Amino acid sequence: MRNLTATICLAVALLLGTSGVSWSQDFQKGFSAYQSGDYATALREWTPLAKQGDAFAQYNLGVMYGDGQGVPQDYKTAVKWYILAAVQGYAKAQYNLGVMYDKGRGVPQNENTALKWYRLAAEQGDSRAQYNLDEMFDKGRGVPEKVIPPAVAEQSLSPCPSDPDQSYDNCFGTYIFADGDKYVGEWSDDKLNGQGTYTFADGDKYVGEYKDGKKNGQGTYIFADGDKYVGEYKDGKKNGQGIYTSASGHKYVGQFRGGDFNGQGTYTSAGGEEYVGHFKDDKFNGQGTYTFADGDKYVGQFKDHKFNGQGIYTSASGKVEEGIWKDDEFQYAQKVTPPAVAGQSLPPCPSDQDQSYDNCFGTYIFADGDRYVGEWSDDKLNGQGTYTFADGDKYVGEWSDDKKNGHGTYTFADGEEYVGEWSDDKKNGHGTYTFADGEEYVGGFKDDNYHGQGTLTYASGKIEEGIWKDDEFQYAQQVKPPVVTGQSPTPESQRSTDPNKVVSASSGSGFAVSSNGHVITNHHVIDGCQNVKIHHNGKSFSATVVTYDPQNDLALLKGDFRPSTVLSLSTNSPELLQDVYVAGYPFGRNVSTGVKVTKGIISSLTGIGNNFSNIQIDAALQPGNSGGPIIDDKGNVVGVAVARLDKIKTLEEFGSLPENTNFGIKTSVVRSILESKNISSLKSNRASISKTALGKLISDGTYYLSCWMTITQIEKMRTKKVFFENHE
Repeated sequence: MRNLTATICLAVALLLGTSGVSWSQDFQKGFSAYQSGDYATALREWTPLAKQGDAFAQYNLGVMYGDGQGVPQDYKTAVKWYILAAVQGYAKAQYNLGVMYDKGRGVPQNENTALKWYRLAAEQGDSRAQYNLDEMFDKGRGVPEKVIPPAVAEQSLSPCPSDPDQSYDNCFGTYIFADGDKYVGEWSDDKLNGQGTYTFADGDKYVGEYKDGKKNGQGTYIFADGDKYVGEYKDGKKNGQGIYTSASGHKYVGQFRGGDFNGQGTYTSAGGEEYVGHFKDDKFNGQGTYTFADGDKYVGQFKDHKFNGQGIYTSASGKVEEGIWKDDEFQYAQKVTPPAVAGQSLPPCPSDQDQSYDNCFGTYIFADGDRYVGEWSDDKLNGQGTYTFADGDKYVGEWSDDKKNGHGTYTFADGEEYVGEWSDDKKNGHGTYTFADGEEYVGGFKDDNYHGQGTLTYASGKIEEGIWKDDEFQYAQQVKPPVVTGQSPTPESQRSTDPNKVVSASSGSGFAVSSNGHVITNHHVIDGCQNVKIHHNGKSFSATVVTYDPQNDLALLKGDFRPSTVLSLSTNSPELLQDVYVAGYPFGRNVSTGVKVTKGIISSLTGIGNNFSNIQIDAALQPGNSGGPIIDDKGNVVGVAVARLDKIKTLEEFGSLPENTNFGIKTSVVRSILESKNISSLKSNRASISKTALGKLISDGTYYLSCWMTITQIEKMRTKKVFFENHE
């Protein structure tokens, strides 16, 4: 048996092997000093960067303290720096943490924790972590506590019998099947239960969780042909959130059900084309956006991988075709077609209801008084339609074989409403359910029940946010970052205020996206506001809310003014280590009235919990920065500032305070909200601009936003929003 690798590779060797990275001048200076053996200078240059949240500087300091280079050897300090880099998703820091916990260096020896960090690094492709992980499973080391059967929770699992004909129960062992397949892992009741590695005779390999002999939970499946899936499983099939990467370069990130792409997701082809939208049975189905490599773009409805229904096709040359599509062919222009009548391109159904309704559009009144208006196929409700029930309920959306399937809105006679995804006549996928009393749930559904990640806001203001199962709240998501809007209140500042007087309650930031006065900000900035005002150059303008997206925390405003400067949206995907500038009005106007700018890098391409609509940055964010633009060196917006990591929760979770671990919403999400309102964005800049030009662009295009509420409203929103201490 091979010995477990415990070598910690030096950061500088790894950094030298990283191509296409543009390091800061200070980092490069430290790097050059390290190469020449001047460790004191390397420490002096890297320490401030590490404190600012630079994961690579943090990792390098961990190596130096771990090896005693320029400082006395100090494993505890090395672990501290590794943790800071590892929680930002840096695989090599995660691997080194695994080694530290595995060997008990600077921390108590803990094979379970070592396994955790090895797994995180292995899932990012770190070959050393993958090797160590395989060896640990092979030896039965580091079995996670959460999968240890209750009967042996206080001790390690015993080895399984050497005789494969004996019972394998509550043990850890290796079994070779008659067809050549091999399993190494945990067993219970003669079944694969817990964590394990299954190697198929044909070369496929699965590393992950099992339940009753089937893949269940988180796992990684590597195909012999080079394809790879990392994500959730249920009953042996891909179910939940996951990433599928093909050997040819295609990639899908999104929801799975029954082993197929089902739900919301992003598909990127090897040739650079991209689809963002709804999937059904591995095909584009529902609403989506397809961007071609040559710059052409289609935004609209899809069916079985083809343009079908209402859509807008914009060619790179600027030509626009807007209207009804069928099987990728443009049928006719129709500027505004409600979804419920999108099928009017079909011939009318027979006036005699006893005749066959096939590939037609018509009205059918049922014997019980129900009424359906929409598309038909094979005498069944198929396509887009509106079903009005005799009792007053109403559904507007997609149908398949007489059942609600796809996206739709169901309005109940008592005022309740569900907007979201359906499957087999039940709420399945992501949706929003609003009750008549104001209570609202936003999140995942399964078979008509709350299931998965979700937020339930009661009419009283109480919030339950976290994981749900079968309509029951399971536990809170500890790592969700708080929103950043303003300063916390004190009751003393409100005692003498008229409870019905409208006051300036909180603030945020925003930026212009059109010459007609459209401004993007965060939803939480304007949430609950009676009035919103846009302030710039000593003037204020009342704003109306055009639309908002609570799930992605975005809002689109329109002010009665003509912006002197409109910011362009980047058409490129954000890049790791890309230099960015964050503009906004931190702490409102308490510090000064001018816009403030901080500089940093993109430190991760995902947010908390692998939120692929977010990026992580190390540029400083403060209360009031929310909604401000994150800009690249060309002056293009690459994201919208949204949140910072909760320091206390992170300290409790990881034993160390986070520094400059902040988040932004990707521009692709902003572009979707603009496209939904037919708002064209400015063409992006292709070349870098001077700091002077960049500063003027930021100053002229970034706005201070104020939220106005009554004291009574503030009291009701206190659990959901943060307010000024003193109200104007």
